[in-house]
Amino acid sequence: MAAPTLADILAGKSEAHRVLHSPGGSRFMVLNAIEAFNSQWVENGTLYRTDDNTILVQFGEWQWHVDRVVWNGEDRLELQMRRYPGDAPGLVLRVDLAARLAHTSTDNQTIPLDELTGWLELWYQINRQRR
Repeated sequence: MAAPTLADILAGKSEAHRVLHSPGGSRFMVLNAIEAFNSQWVENGTLYRTDDNTILVQFGEWQWHVDRVVWNGEDRLELQMRRYPGDAPGLVLRVDLAARLAHTSTDNQTIPLDELTGWLELWYQINRQRR
């Protein structure tokens, strides 16, 4: 079976995807549900600009689950995230799209959005609990 297109996802034709729109509709986030292991699901997020469907930011690799999204206008949102398999604490990111920056709530770091995926993986490696 072919992967759904963005048009299919936006039309509600994919059960594996949810779409969250910003208050004014200029942005939207697609949450992609992936079965990580035996009914353990991860919903990874990608943020788009509505007028041309340009990707604005991908929130980590597939292992990063978005628990909660709170929009604060069109250019600001807060994400509560955690990484599968759950061996690190959760993380809250405050994203400022106009400035192209993310701020962490736990250690007050500022990360350029184009470096976010790499930063999230480094944060995970530092903060995960070794078994």
